Amino acid sequence: MNGLFRISLKSLLSSKNYRLSFIVLILIMLLAHFVNVLSFYGDYDNFVPNGFYHFIGFSVFNSQIKYSLYYIVLPLVVSFGAGTGYIFDTESGLRQIFLTKSRRKTYYLILIITTFLSGFILVFLPFLVNLVLSLIAFPLDSTTFYANNISMNQILWIDNLVFKTLHINNPLIYSLLYCLIPAVVGGLLSCITLCFSFFYQKNVITTALVVPFIYVLLTIFTNYTHHPNLTLPYYLMAVSPVTSLNFVYLSFMLVILLVIIYFVFLIQTKRDEL
Repeated sequence: MNGLFRISLKSLLSSKNYRLSFIVLILIMLLAHFVNVLSFYGDYDNFVPNGFYHFIGFSVFNSQIKYSLYYIVLPLVVSFGAGTGYIFDTESGLRQIFLTKSRRKTYYLILIITTFLSGFILVFLPFLVNLVLSLIAFPLDSTTFYANNISMNQILWIDNLVFKTLHINNPLIYSLLYCLIPAVVGGLLSCITLCFSFFYQKNVITTALVVPFIYVLLTIFTNYTHHPNLTLPYYLMAVSPVTSLNFVYLSFMLVILLVIIYFVFLIQTKRDEL
């Protein structure tokens, strides 16, 4: 099982789709950082907000990049880069090789785990790069709360923070947490795309577009029906534009994704035995 796990994970991480998706996310993070640097180029340190507030999760200074990332780009790149492994296994013949060396249930379990891990890594590393660059380029001891006529105090110290106490006491751990949360969601969305690919394998692009399309539709629906506390993208941001967010709702949405993955796993295992 360990050998199959390593082969499956290596196959995903070395695929062209995965590399392209990783490059896209890295470029977006570098662009966001570049915008922040230009916004304060030449200013005195005393007038530059703390480095933590330049992390993409806060991103007061490049909100267009931020919302594009969380609403559209993130679900798209993880679905395309990490969620289409089953199609690749089927087309390349790896699936048949794996099935000759393990039970079908073991194969699908390994595939789901490696898909989650590859989606997690795909998101976590670019976010971490953006955070590290922000901490290197900007002062960490700045107490400035104003930038571009926007009060950082108004934005960051209201109830928009799900983990407000953690942000106040340890901003580094808080920022790392908001590298982890999008990464976990990225891994789960990759698995949802994988689950869809069990039933539809005609086209990689079409397969990769389904989950992002549903993700965007649900986001629009929850906003339109005035239920922002059920809008998943808001929970991926270190600070969001709404105040009704709650860890219970986040946990509820993640559990739903896990339940979907689990039941599709059971269905596909039984279906493949027929």
